[in-house]
Amino acid sequence: MVAITALTTIFEQIVSRPENVAFRRIRRNHEQFHQDIGRHDGGKELLLAAGFRLGEIDEVPCFISSEPNVETDLDAWTDWFDLLTATLEILQGNSSDKRKR
Repeated sequence: MVAITALTTIFEQIVSRPENVAFRRIRRNHEQFHQDIGRHDGGKELLLAAGFRLGEIDEVPCFISSEPNVETDLDAWTDWFDLLTATLEILQGNSSDKRKR
């Protein structure tokens, strides 16, 4: 449940403010990431399936979601945002399913 809650928070932040780069960069070596997401089966894979890529920022390994330029490629931006939104909806559905149990 911790991983689903943490992932839901990440995707809620990105979807509510997609222009905020800070929400789209997740440090892979951060202890909180490991505790909440990284140590659980499927956590890292979900990020990759949702369009994040492995990369580095200032030599720090990260998961990065790169926002396409909405002014030059609206279709790519729409696809990117739709994937993030669909992932959030899946997480929210999964989270409410677990609370019912």
